[in-house]
Amino acid sequence: MLPRIVRGSLLRMRRRTAAAVGAVLVPAAFVTAVSNFLLDARAKMSREMARLGPNLVVTGIDPARLPAGSLRASVPEASAATALARGLLRIEGGEIPLLGFDPPEARRLRSGWLLEGEWPSSGLLLGARLAERLRLRPGDELGGRRIEGVVESGKPADEAAFLPIAEALREGARIEAVELRLPGSAIEVERAGAALVARWGGEARVQRPIAEAERSILERLTLAFRLVGGLVLVACALSMATTLCAGVAERRREIGILRALGAGDARLLRIFGAEGSALLAAGLLPGVAAGFALSAWLGRSVFGEATSVRPLAALAALLACGGIALAGALLALRSALRVEAAIVLREE
Repeated sequence: MLPRIVRGSLLRMRRRTAAAVGAVLVPAAFVTAVSNFLLDARAKMSREMARLGPNLVVTGIDPARLPAGSLRASVPEASAATALARGLLRIEGGEIPLLGFDPPEARRLRSGWLLEGEWPSSGLLLGARLAERLRLRPGDELGGRRIEGVVESGKPADEAAFLPIAEALREGARIEAVELRLPGSAIEVERAGAALVARWGGEARVQRPIAEAERSILERLTLAFRLVGGLVLVACALSMATTLCAGVAERRREIGILRALGAGDARLLRIFGAEGSALLAAGLLPGVAAGFALSAWLGRSVFGEATSVRPLAALAALLACGGIALAGALLALRSALRVEAAIVLREE
């Protein structure tokens, strides 16, 4: 059986090691979770905001200046873009308002619309109030065209019929505007709008409530996480430094003997560097894993789905925890370098 003093020393060593590993694990988990969540939040928030519609509308454009191909291909930064044509669709008994659009792009811009049926490929899409008034459902026909879907937007468009823009232009509709979804703040969207006006003519209108909401939410989240994260990192850095310095105090005799045997500053630096690296690895790996799991839980709570794994989050955790371990190791090394072999040996 080990002597009581030795058992007590081993117990204290285990406690110090656990405290040091915890001082790395906690910030590693926090930094990984927050960084991964914020990196992934912009993409998911942009998608959620897209449900509210476009954040830039360019009106009064010159159709002749629009590109012949895909609008989104000509505006690479846009996540969705469609020209919008207006006209009248002639049917038996009269005419109804007609909107022409690019169905795949409009689907990205208007993902918040309530759709019964399908987005049209060549047929009609009817607004809910128009469909109710005409007593039509998906699968029926109107003016010789099949109704592929009925959509409820909560806007005047519910009284209109929708056709793919090429079909609408053949019906005499005229392109009046371009709707886009662009990343960035309202000011950045305004700049992009000015550049598009220079290319297409007309006037750019930024949908500020939508453009500002995304930026405001992300800024508040980032600020809150930075404040909490700063406190966590400071607390963990103090814990790491205190733990390592306490270890130096308990190993003062061992350090004194090493100094008496000729161990120089470089030798002590290697010893404490190796210990700090081992503690960093022991706390970092499980901390990063826990951080990604926490980030996935946050994503499911906020967006209804887990966040994607972003390698930059692990890099951020490595840098933060590396800084904590380095600061603690330097303080411990400073204490160790102050140990004088002659004094320690006299005490013996």
